[in-house]
Amino acid sequence: MDARIVLLIGFDACLMGSIETAAALAPYADYLIASEETEPWEGWNYAFLGQLSADQGGEEIGSMIVEDYRTFYTEKYEEYPYLTPILSLTCIDLKQIGCVEEAMDALFTAISADIQTEHYAEIVTARHRSVHDRLELRPGGSEKLRRRAFSALSP
Repeated sequence: MDARIVLLIGFDACLMGSIETAAALAPYADYLIASEETEPWEGWNYAFLGQLSADQGGEEIGSMIVEDYRTFYTEKYEEYPYLTPILSLTCIDLKQIGCVEEAMDALFTAISADIQTEHYAEIVTARHRSVHDRLELRPGGSEKLRRRAFSALSP
C-alpha cells in the first residue's frame, strides 16, 4: 500500500511536537504543526480556516496557524494578566527530519563517549540549563523570547 502524502498534519493537543512524532509522520506529510509543551486554555483558535486558499503552501499555512495562535493568546493574556502561559507551537518541515535525526545521533554518540569521563558534570549541567525557545507574555503586552541552546562541550 502506498502512503498518501498530505500537505500538513496539525495536532491541537499537548506534547505532540517531539522528534519521535515528527519522524513517525515524515513519510505521510510535508509539515507538522504541534506543541512541544502543554497548550493553554482553548487550544488552537480556528479562525485561520477562513483565511486559507488553494494556492498556499504548507509552510505559509503553518506560519499562519502559528502566528494566529500567538496572536490569540497574546490577546487572551491581556484579559487575564495573572496567568503566564508558555506558548509553544511549531511548524516543522518534515522533509528535514532525517537531517535532524542524523545530527542528534552524532551529538548523542559524542556525549556517550564522554559520559563516563571527566566531562560527565559538564554534560549534566548543560542538560539542566537547556531549554527550547519559549515565548513569555508579560503584563502590558511586552514579549520576551528566551532562548538557551545546549552549550558546546569542550573536549
